[in-house]
Amino acid sequence: MHTGYRIFLIFIIYLAWLIQSTFLGYLQIAGVKPDILLCIVIFISLYSDKPFSLKAGLFAGVLKDILSAGIFGLNILIFALASIVVSNYSNKINKESILLQIALCFFIAFLMSNLYYLIGNIYMSFPDYFQSLNTIIIPSSLYTCWAYYLVFIILLRTLKIYQQ
Repeated sequence: MHTGYRIFLIFIIYLAWLIQSTFLGYLQIAGVKPDILLCIVIFISLYSDKPFSLKAGLFAGVLKDILSAGIFGLNILIFALASIVVSNYSNKINKESILLQIALCFFIAFLMSNLYYLIGNIYMSFPDYFQSLNTIIIPSSLYTCWAYYLVFIILLRTLKIYQQ
């Protein structure tokens, strides 16, 4: 992947963090909003090498932890794990299939939300798991999938421009 595009992606992570921490609150549906940082980390992990995707995941996790009211470091762990899991399977995923990538995004968002719930519940008091599953985990995973479609279109077009 071109160095200029990597710098562009780091800027996109920072921009997504700004959007997610400011404007995305206005797009909440039933109290949940998409995790566009996770969408970008998934895209980067699919389309770049493992070391860069891990660095991008760590950077996104640090940014998300800065404004998080939860346990500092939990987002760093979750985003790093997401980038490792996706990059390890990136060569087995058909990059032409947007539906497969959306399904992957749902799986990763669902897995990471459950991990966040399990680890966070050790240190903080969260609602009942099944209540959280129905009101937060599944809706936010679905909303993140929808956002991934938009992120995919934008970043794939910019990737093609950089490849020319």
